[in-house]
Order: sequence, then C-alpha cells, then structure tokens
Amino acid sequence: MQNSGRFRPPPHADGRGHREPRRLRCVLAAPHYLVLFLLSVAATVAVVVGFFAVLITGEYPLGIRDFVVGIYRYNLRVQAYVGLLTDKYPPFSLQAG
Repeated sequence: MQNSGRFRPPPHADGRGHREPRRLRCVLAAPHYLVLFLLSVAATVAVVVGFFAVLITGEYPLGIRDFVVGIYRYNLRVQAYVGLLTDKYPPFSLQAG
C-alpha cells in the first residue's frame, strides 16, 4: 500500500460519513444551553437551601442532592455532544443514562 502523502480519516463503522461540524452542534445545542442556564439558577438556590439544611439537620437532603447531581450529569452530556465526544443528541433529562 502506497502512502499518497494525504491524510484521510477513516469512515464511521455505521457508514454515516463524517460528523456534523462543531458550529452546527453549537446551534443544535442552543436550547440545551437555555435550559442549563435556568437549571443552574435553580441549582444555586438548591445548594443554598441544602447548606442551611445541613446546618439545621446535620445531613444533606437526598432530593436536593439528586437534583444537583442530575444537573451536573445533564451538563456533562451536553458538553460531550458539543465537544464531539459523542454523536448521540443529549436528551432533556436529569436521569442517568
């Protein structure tokens, strides 16, 4: 096999061709960024409420913990999609998966 001097990326295994460009993914993720902004405001309030709950009861409420962890998980899925780490469009969900 001769080297032609040009780099050609291998096609995807499923034959779909190349991924969408990063700019297109940023446009597709715009609704997610709006939702993440609103959820971040809610998470800030939840963390402050959790802080006072820890001061009063001595333990962090599981509901608040699950809510904040879900937001972090959702944020990670969106960032992985925009950063071209995955081709799967992220669902609007705080659940694991």
